[in-house]
Amino acid sequence: MNFIKTGIYALDADAQFIEPKPVEISGERKQHLLKQYNLNERNIVILNPYANTILGEVQNTFWTRLAEKLIKEGYKVYTDCGAGDKTPIQGTEAMVASLTELAFICKYIDGYIGLRSGLLDYVLFSKCKVIAIYPGEKGVDGNDVFQAFDINGINKLLTEPINTKCWQYQIKNENAVLDGVGEWLKATV
Repeated sequence: MNFIKTGIYALDADAQFIEPKPVEISGERKQHLLKQYNLNERNIVILNPYANTILGEVQNTFWTRLAEKLIKEGYKVYTDCGAGDKTPIQGTEAMVASLTELAFICKYIDGYIGLRSGLLDYVLFSKCKVIAIYPGEKGVDGNDVFQAFDINGINKLLTEPINTKCWQYQIKNENAVLDGVGEWLKATV
């Protein structure tokens, strides 16, 4: 986490962390989102194959296979389509929400699985279970991406640790990741 503090945000290594608090949305909007995405039914997972800040790519077949597996296991699966400018993964439904709405939605779901990005850190603060997928081993600078951006490290900064799990996705371990994601969601729901 120090790399993020000092390298990305140019803060002092001893800078105090202040947990972000998402803005509340209106009661009417909450009711609309609860109904629109069936949030009271549980067994909901959101996938996000999109990231602007990470190098590398995870094949579309991985995301399609993951969606199929989760649906087969009884989950309702959405793709986080941001402001509506992204395409849903085959077999899933689009979820279009602002960041504030996403923070609210994530309080009701069983897991959020996405490419490692800053958005995942934001989602964690809604106390949502998060699985971060890493597309490669090394960043532009040659450092180990998984260690530098390990989402589990955020717990060192929080007063109440959050249940997180990270995998570094590589073509050679796609099946292990697919199996692990399903097992982890079942074990922690």
